Amino acid sequence: MTFYLLIVPVLLFLWFALDRLVQKHYRPKPTPHSTDPEAFGIPFESVRFPTEDGGSLHGWWIPGKNDAPVLILIHGWENNAERLMGYFRELQPLGYNLLAFDARSHGDSSYTVKTSVWSYTEDTLAAVRYVRDRNGDDARIGLVGFSIGGGAAINAAAHTAGIQTVLTVGAVAHPLEVMRLTFDRKGIPYVPLVWMLFKYLELRYRIRFDRIAPVRHIGKVQAPIFLIHGENDCIVLPDQSRQLLEAGDPDSTRIWIAPGLGHGEWNNMPLFWARVTEFLEETVPVIPQL
Repeated sequence: MTFYLLIVPVLLFLWFALDRLVQKHYRPKPTPHSTDPEAFGIPFESVRFPTEDGGSLHGWWIPGKNDAPVLILIHGWENNAERLMGYFRELQPLGYNLLAFDARSHGDSSYTVKTSVWSYTEDTLAAVRYVRDRNGDDARIGLVGFSIGGGAAINAAAHTAGIQTVLTVGAVAHPLEVMRLTFDRKGIPYVPLVWMLFKYLELRYRIRFDRIAPVRHIGKVQAPIFLIHGENDCIVLPDQSRQLLEAGDPDSTRIWIAPGLGHGEWNNMPLFWARVTEFLEETVPVIPQL
């Protein structure tokens, strides 16, 4: 009896400590918008569409040519659609229709307690449904994702037919490897502390990280995939994209490790935009190839 009287408070303390640690490190901070496309002279429409959990996503629809493909843009962790303004400015003049949305727990979208690469995946699939409801089931759709949003783009393309192209920048291959890197750099041993935290996350939020990891799904993607990764990315290491390349279809998956770039440092690099537009025009052109 004495043992149980001692162990229960210890377990309760561990549960509380782990929950506080999760709140501090793995629940995204609020990311309100500070501007919108109008500030850059870009026409847009604010839209909102539902998610499977009964919530809703806020997004910006930026019109291109009427019959042009739609590129769905997926931001990274603790960002929102505003982070993709550089893409609006580069891609809208080419004629593409653009849809950028705030993932749940970000920007002006609803909250979810289980924010992960899989919640991002669900939100991307909700955006695909919105585009097809708006433009028809035969709408030509490409997915462009960044960091965790890149992983979500891969997962979503593996779970819905008809996606014509996937482009990722700094994509996550396996979320646990990215999360573990933070602890490794602080000298915190994986066993038992980090291992316990990851197991707690899986139990607490009913997530199986191996099942939601994009590296497990990329082999099912039927569309061409272009993996771009900054050579100096120290948040999501370039090896993440290399793992994705190895797991993807070798005939339709390509990679570019961009020299000198870190995580998200792509806005002012002309070669970056040249490679992006070349890939998009090859795989999902504004004017359909006859």
